Amino acid sequence: MITPLVSGNRRGDRGSAALSVRYRGNRCAVPEDHTDDVDDLIATWIPLSRALNQLNRSMGKDDLYPFTLSPVVQDKLRFADATVAAAQAR
Repeated sequence: MITPLVSGNRRGDRGSAALSVRYRGNRCAVPEDHTDDVDDLIATWIPLSRALNQLNRSMGKDDLYPFTLSPVVQDKLRFADATVAAAQAR
């Protein structure tokens, strides 16, 4: 969920992030402007998720993304990304 929304937000195309996906094989969807930098994704995702939540709250709705990416969670995301990258490099 994070990568397609962040990619759409970077292009200024907030309404059609899902349309900018190309497919690798039959199991992996990767945005065209995909970045491998987890810190870049996190830095973009935090303000985007806050804006989405504020928008939902303004309409009397629950948060769209009710989670906080604490420093510990960010470290876990970096670890998971490094683990997947290492496995793919084999």
